[in-house]
Amino acid sequence: MVLATLAAATVLGRSDYVTVTQPSAAMESTVRVGERIVFNKKLSPSRGDVVLVHLVHNGREFDSVLRVVALPGDTVGCPADPGGRCEAVVVNGTPVPQQYLGATDPFPRSTVPVHMIFLLGDNRPVANDSRAMGPVSITDVAGVAVRIVDRDGRARVVPGAPGHGGPGDRDNVDPAGPVPPAAVTEPVR
Repeated sequence: MVLATLAAATVLGRSDYVTVTQPSAAMESTVRVGERIVFNKKLSPSRGDVVLVHLVHNGREFDSVLRVVALPGDTVGCPADPGGRCEAVVVNGTPVPQQYLGATDPFPRSTVPVHMIFLLGDNRPVANDSRAMGPVSITDVAGVAVRIVDRDGRARVVPGAPGHGGPGDRDNVDPAGPVPPAAVTEPVR
């Protein structure tokens, strides 16, 4: 009976955790292409979290890894300074420090609708995110990142994200499958 229970608990897709291999440069340098990310499928996304999200854009469906910048009801934008650059993304009137990434091109202020979140890639010049697609439904989030594993197997926390405990020694983690093709990313203008 114990073996049957253990076997049932380890069936792929049944774990609270899943590992995904990053296929694109949208989150560089936070997550490099080919690094693995462990996601908790049970956590609700918070501001700053890196999430695995299922997207549909221009008739194409794909999964992506992006950062939650704003939640339902939040106002988000990146106002231009006198030189035409954006110094910081502003959420609810407060600049969001993001010392782990470079500059962001300006984008207009908007309010995130109910049941939606605003997502940005950390590599903003190449990321296909809410600046182009608009806010994304919270129900499209498949997991919240709890750690990043580099190519040498060393784990690290997710920079800029709230602290989340990762899987313990007794937790099952669904392994990374084949690396999916990255969505075509075009610079956001």
